[in-house]
Amino acid sequence: MKRISAFILVFVFLLSGCGSSVPVNEPSGGAPPSVTEPSDTPAVSEPEVTPAPSVSPPPSPTVSASPTEPPAETADTYVPQVTYSYMLNSDPGKYYLLLDLKNQVMTAYEKDENGEYTKIVRQMLCSTGKTDVDEEMAALYPDDPKYKPKPTSRGIYKTGGHELFGYFPEFHCYARYWTQLVGGNFMHSIMYSRKDLNTLQSSAYRALGRNVSHGCVRMYVEDAQWIYYNIPPGTTINVSDKEKRNSKLTKSLKSKLSFAKYKEYQKTITDPPQPPNMTAVITAEKAQLRNGCGGDNDRIYANMKKGEKVEILLPSDPWCKVKYKKRIGYTLTANLKADGGIVVSGNVAEYTSGNNAKVLSETVRMYREPKVTNEYICKIPKFESLKVLEESGGWTKVAYFNEIGYVQSKYVKTRWGIVYN
Repeated sequence: MKRISAFILVFVFLLSGCGSSVPVNEPSGGAPPSVTEPSDTPAVSEPEVTPAPSVSPPPSPTVSASPTEPPAETADTYVPQVTYSYMLNSDPGKYYLLLDLKNQVMTAYEKDENGEYTKIVRQMLCSTGKTDVDEEMAALYPDDPKYKPKPTSRGIYKTGGHELFGYFPEFHCYARYWTQLVGGNFMHSIMYSRKDLNTLQSSAYRALGRNVSHGCVRMYVEDAQWIYYNIPPGTTINVSDKEKRNSKLTKSLKSKLSFAKYKEYQKTITDPPQPPNMTAVITAEKAQLRNGCGGDNDRIYANMKKGEKVEILLPSDPWCKVKYKKRIGYTLTANLKADGGIVVSGNVAEYTSGNNAKVLSETVRMYREPKVTNEYICKIPKFESLKVLEESGGWTKVAYFNEIGYVQSKYVKTRWGIVYN
């Protein structure tokens, strides 16, 4: 099989100031890395202010542009991890994220002297997916996404790709500092009406701390920026609704700035000039361009033909965000090839695309051992192409980001996708 190397978009980052440090509060719920859950599927003059929440920016990155030699018994042996030189952190194991749905707070932990994720690095106010809807309006407009519940996906996941300033094809607005949580759920800033810092939306700013989104995780701009530059693909995030209620914590993370002052402050959160996005060629005979990441209600914008070119906006797997002609949408990553390689968000290996790929038919849990338990490593999303190590007794051993584990073989199908050599 012809070997093809992945091409990864790299740019050098110099982080601008995000404001002054603020004290953080210990959440009541804690964050053990192994979690048990029920089975489920221009500048303006103004008075000096201290933006909140925020922390002092870390020093400029000194990250190597090439992957380090992985330990012998890790998934890196099979699927080497990308090192992104533009990030302040390239290690997916450095931080552990807890997204507390009950209190609408994201907490980043790092390891203590015993190797446990107990040290709080940063806490950030969020708005996650809405669970309640206006039943009367939902009945009148059953197809309108505004009146449908869109809860953020619960469970343990591995984060994916990034986009600096992106467009929502479904909602016709923008946000800064995208980091993929899972599928079509992203962590990002509060929204903008246009790709213009003057168009920050006041309603999204004032709603932080309440679950009013369509599944994504909205954050203050400075917090979304911290996630973007410190959380590489493959970082573990636990999306939990099991934490204790802590209204004091939620309130303490709410910015004290008026919207007018915050709107001016966020203009100071800038980035250096970026290199052009890479271009990819369609490898499938027919590739759909969709407004979502494989959902049942996705709209099909176009059927792209083999050989046509697209611009890569957000590299990820199994869905990649692209620009095709004047349309922005999502297509399967296996449909793409860039400069001799296929685009993925976090793995570099020698592979191709084809109809003999091992692909998940459902979102499934990956376990440490070949048996079903309440404890698991993480969930792997539907349509993900797998690096299969072995199959036996109804279980398939796989490498996924920086982990090795087992998934039930009944969910592994042979179809079009990424084929690892």
